[in-house]
Order: sequence, then structure tokens, then C-alpha cells
Amino acid sequence: MGRLLFLSSILLLLASCGNQVPPQQQQVAASAALQCGKDTDCKGDRICNSGQCVSPSTPLAASASPEPVPAAEPNPSSDPVPVCKSGDGRTKVPVWQPSVDDSGNLSSDPPQKDGQIVYIQLYQDVSKTTCNDKELNSFSRPENPKEIMEGGLAVNIRGNTQFANGICYFSGYYMNEDVMGMHQGWIETFYGAVDKKEIVMSGKYCLSKSIE
Repeated sequence: MGRLLFLSSILLLLASCGNQVPPQQQQVAASAALQCGKDTDCKGDRICNSGQCVSPSTPLAASASPEPVPAAEPNPSSDPVPVCKSGDGRTKVPVWQPSVDDSGNLSSDPPQKDGQIVYIQLYQDVSKTTCNDKELNSFSRPENPKEIMEGGLAVNIRGNTQFANGICYFSGYYMNEDVMGMHQGWIETFYGAVDKKEIVMSGKYCLSKSIE
């Protein structure tokens, strides 16, 4: 009986040794599983990715600059700031509504006074301006539209932009700021957007005329 157990142990030991793969064969099998070690090991335009030759992923197309988001046309007639009445003690806000031609020339002079609040409403084709609250947009009020070298007024506006139906609207309250200096006969003035809520909640302002 003891001899049988001894023989059985010898046979099991031999069987387990026969199932082991020699180290050299293990290395060959591992190498076969890996198709590549670098991109040049792959054929064509394929690249080496984690030991496998794969086709390069198609790069995403560069995203185009976001276009202005269309919105409803401004409805200035719903402005909650009232029109000034006779003897009104509130600060009068001038209303300026010029037209703009294809060259960016304005039809009238803007109200100018450093620190003054002005209601501005003008619009221009979106292809001729930058309809973005962060960008500065410039318009012209030349002394002589036929001879711009004679100088004039450059009107710079930022903020309160709205885009609708291919048109960029500048509509809302702005604060005027003086710009020092003159260049080739041109002087400048700046209008920066003011939060409408601040104007309304202060109760200190009224409009010089109704907004149409």
C-alpha cells in the first residue's frame, strides 16, 4: 500500500512538471501577443497603442467661432424708466436713436458729457460689426462724409448688444466717458453699458422722451 502511494506521488509530480511552459516559450508567447513596441513596427499609417497596431483616430474638426445667438428684437417701448414730466426733479436721460449707413457713419451727434447716462438705440448689419458685449464697436460722425480726412467724431460703444434676424442691436443705458486727445482731426468719445436694473432701482432717472 505504501509503495502504491509513493508511485502515485511520483506520477502526479511528473504530470505537473509537464504542464509548465519553459521561460523561453513564455517570452515567445508574450512577444507574439504584442504586435508592436513602437509606431515604426506597424504597417502603413497605423500607430502602436498598448502593443497593438491601430489606425489613428480621426482628429475632431476645429470648432468654428460661435455665432451670435438669435434673440427677439428689442422692445424699447416696454422700458420701465418713465418719461420726465414738467418740474421733474430726477436726472434727465437723453435718448439717442441715430441711423447708421453701410460705412458706419452716424446720422446725428451723440449727447456728450463725461459721466452722463444716455439711452442709446441703434442697429447695424451683423456682418459689419461685432455683436458681442465684450468687444468695442466704433462708429463715425465725420465733419464731411465725402472727405473723411477732414476729421470728425469717433463714437466707441461697448455692451448692451442683441442679435436678431441678421441685425446687431445696441439698445440700453450707457455712461459717456471723455477720451483725451486728437488724431488726424478725429476726436473720440466712449459709451460703456450700464445695468438697466441699477437705473430703474435707483429711482433717480427719467427719460428725455419716449422710446419708439
